[in-house]
Amino acid sequence: MKHNKLGNILTLNSLSNPLLKSFKKLIRKNSKKNDLNFVAEGEFFLNEAISNNWQVSDLLCNIKIKESFFNNEIYNRVLKMDTNIYFADYKIFQKVLKKDNPQDFLFIIRKKENLNPKKINKTYLSIVLENIKDPGNIGTIFRTAESFGINHCFLLGETANPYSMEVIRASTGAFFSLGFSLISMMDLLGWIKKNNINVIGTSPTSSVLHENYMWKTPLLLAIGNEKNGLTDILKSNCNQVLKISTKGKTKSLNVAIASGIFMESIYRKYPNLN
Repeated sequence: MKHNKLGNILTLNSLSNPLLKSFKKLIRKNSKKNDLNFVAEGEFFLNEAISNNWQVSDLLCNIKIKESFFNNEIYNRVLKMDTNIYFADYKIFQKVLKKDNPQDFLFIIRKKENLNPKKINKTYLSIVLENIKDPGNIGTIFRTAESFGINHCFLLGETANPYSMEVIRASTGAFFSLGFSLISMMDLLGWIKKNNINVIGTSPTSSVLHENYMWKTPLLLAIGNEKNGLTDILKSNCNQVLKISTKGKTKSLNVAIASGIFMESIYRKYPNLN
C-alpha cells in the first residue's frame, strides 16, 4: 500500500519477489565495484548512512518490529529520503542473508558520485591503499583513519571492494563518514603532482624509522599489499619510505595494525588538524 508521497510500505512474502532477488544478487556479488548500489545490514549502520547523507533507496525490516517501527526515529528519517519501506518474515531475512541471526534492517544504498577530494590545503592528510586484498583490513584501516582525522582514503589497484558488507562491518560505521575513492595509478600520480603532495611509503625493509621522521603536509601515506608491499612504481614516487621498529622475531606487522601505528604518529604531530 502507498503510505504517503514520500515512500511505499509493502509486505514481502515470497523469495521470488524482484526486490528480494535484488538483495540476494547484490549480496552474492558482494556489491561489486561497478555496481550502482550496495547492501548493508543493521540499525547502527542504517543510522550512520542516513547521518552522512547516503541515499537509502530500499529498506527491508523484520515484520516483528512493524508496530514499534512507526514510532522509531528511523521511520521519519527514511521517509524524508523517499525510501521504499518493506517488511518480511524473519525466515526470509535468514534465507536472503544465508545466516541464522540476521539483524532487523537490511537496506540498499546508492553509491555516491565524484568522491575524489576537491579541496586540498596545506594540512591535508590522506592515505592510499594499494592492492590490499583483505576486506577486514580495509574496514579496520577506514575505522582508524577516521579516528585520527585522515581526510581521504584512495583505493588503488587490486584492492578489495570497499562496498562489501565485510568492509562496512569492520569499519564500525567509519565507511559512511570517511571520504574514499577508487583511483588509477595515472590519476593518483597526477593528483600528487598537481597538489604538491608529500608521499610517504611504508616498508619493513626501509632503514628509516617512522618515529624519527618529521612529517610534512599535505601528506599521502602509502600502504602496500599484505605480502608484497608497495609496487615499484608507487614506491619510486615516494619522498621517503619508512618502517616501524620492532623488537621481537616477527619482522612485519598486520597491515591494518601497521597503518594504525603510522597514522597515530602523524596524529601526534598534527593533533589539531581538521
